[in-house]
Amino acid sequence: MTSTESSRSLIFRILLITAACTIVAGEQLHAQNNAVDTLPGANESLTAKPRREYKPNKAALLSTVLPGAGQFYNRSYWKIPLVWGGLVTFGALAYYNNQQAQDFQAELDYRENNTGERNSEYARYSDSSLERGRDQSIRYRDLNIILGVIWYGLNVMDAYVDAHLKEFEVSDNLALGINPELYSNGIIYQPGLSLGLKFRP
Repeated sequence: MTSTESSRSLIFRILLITAACTIVAGEQLHAQNNAVDTLPGANESLTAKPRREYKPNKAALLSTVLPGAGQFYNRSYWKIPLVWGGLVTFGALAYYNNQQAQDFQAELDYRENNTGERNSEYARYSDSSLERGRDQSIRYRDLNIILGVIWYGLNVMDAYVDAHLKEFEVSDNLALGINPELYSNGIIYQPGLSLGLKFRP
C-alpha cells in the first residue's frame, strides 16, 4: 500500500468514526429528551396547555436557509448533529479528493515543464498512474458533492415531514438503535455501524 493510499484509508476511517460518534451523540440526546418526558408528573398540569402548531412549510424553509434549523423548529434537537455530521463529512471528503486531484495534476505539469524530472514524493509513480489517480480523485470528489446535495435535500424533506408527523401520536413500542462496531477478519479491524430494530411489548 502506498503512502497516498494509506493516508486516504486513515482519513476515511477517521471520518467514519466521527460520523459514528455523531450518530451516537444524537441518539444520547434523543434518549435524554425522552427521559425528561417520562419523569413522574412531567406531563401533568393543573391547566390544559394549548397544543403547539407546527407549520411544515416553515420548517422546510428554515432547513433550506440553514440546515438543521427546521429540526430545531420541530424540537427534534437530536437530529441536528446528524444533519451537520453528514454535511461536514461529505464536504471534507470532497475537499480531500479535490486536493488529491490537484496534487496529481501539479506533478504531471511539473514533469511536462521539466523534461520528465520528478518530485521525490511522486518519484515511483508513472505518468499513467498519476493520470489514473487524478481521474479517480475527481470522480470521488464529484460523488461526494452529489451525496452532500442529496443529504441537504433529505434535511429539508425531514423537517417538512417531521412537522406533519407532530400531529400524530407516535408509538413508543418501536425502538431503533445505531451503534459503532469494530469488525475483524482475523487480521485487520475495520470500523463500522450496527443497526438494531426492536419491538417492545
